[in-house]
Amino acid sequence: TPLLRSFLTPITVTASDTSKIYDKNPFSGTTLTNSADVTLPGTPSYSGTATSAMNVGSYTINAGGLYSDQQGYDISYRPGILTITPLALSISATGVNKIYDATTIAAVNLGDNRLTGDALTLGYGVANFNDKNVGTAKPVSVGGISLGGADAGNYTFNTATTTSANISQASLTIAAVGDSRIYNGTAVSTGTPTVTGTVYGGDSLIGVMQSFDSKNAGPRVLGVSYALNDGNGGANYNVTTQTAGGSISRALLTLAAVTQSKVYDGTTASTGVVGITGLMAGDSLAGVSQSYASKNVLGANLSTLNVNGGYTLTDGNAGGNYTVTSTSALGTITVRPLSTWIGGATGNWSLASNWD
Repeated sequence: TPLLRSFLTPITVTASDTSKIYDKNPFSGTTLTNSADVTLPGTPSYSGTATSAMNVGSYTINAGGLYSDQQGYDISYRPGILTITPLALSISATGVNKIYDATTIAAVNLGDNRLTGDALTLGYGVANFNDKNVGTAKPVSVGGISLGGADAGNYTFNTATTTSANISQASLTIAAVGDSRIYNGTAVSTGTPTVTGTVYGGDSLIGVMQSFDSKNAGPRVLGVSYALNDGNGGANYNVTTQTAGGSISRALLTLAAVTQSKVYDGTTASTGVVGITGLMAGDSLAGVSQSYASKNVLGANLSTLNVNGGYTLTDGNAGGNYTVTSTSALGTITVRPLSTWIGGATGNWSLASNWD
């Protein structure tokens, strides 16, 4: 009662302010001090918002449970403040391996050390490899990390981190196509190879062509050639080349005797120059000649001129790159006029040189 209180000594018990890092544990009490600096009997008890506090924030600590001994104290209580500060969340990244695509863009999976049961969502704004090229354990930088979810307010967190991942080669297949043609003295093929796979970004695949394994006639294998520019010596791609079967058939080489007229000289010799059609650049034909089928006078355009054998065809394939045909021509051997004998007493009358 007020009358009795007038005989008691006022004393104030203060609940000390306290703080802790977010840990999901319930409030367990604080230090109580009193203005008389005496020991008061009783068991401290607490009420106020601190008793149910779990999340980051400030909460009231109300104390009670003490009473006066024989000294006679009139006890009052001053509340304290419980402050819960955020827990530092460590967000880490695990890099995701990828196939080369000419960009530095990376993908990562995020992880953290959250307290069990907390609802958090993680995100990031950007992840990049240190360069675009193929490699293993390549550095990846992650930025713009974000934190959401019902319990996000209980944490501080890092907004950037690093990790590593691999970039493996992109696949390209360059395949020759079948081709057959007539011998032309080169290994060039007009077929267009097929390309399967993607050449990315600013990379380029140029000079894609195919050629026969030899210029010579016969069954042939076609292979491909190309130049790949990717800023890494072509190492960003795994290029598979495929051959194809083909053939080169013999070219037609025609040797044509030409018409000629001459005065009978007792021989089949001809000074005509044989016409040559179909000989390819780089190949050669030597020793080509023609002759009359008969040395005798047969009448106007009744003598036959034929291409002689024994010529030499040089084509790098022992002549096997050509099918050689020859054509005849008609010519004339005219009668030789009678002449004066100049061969002397011992001369051979059948030799034209002994007659003028």
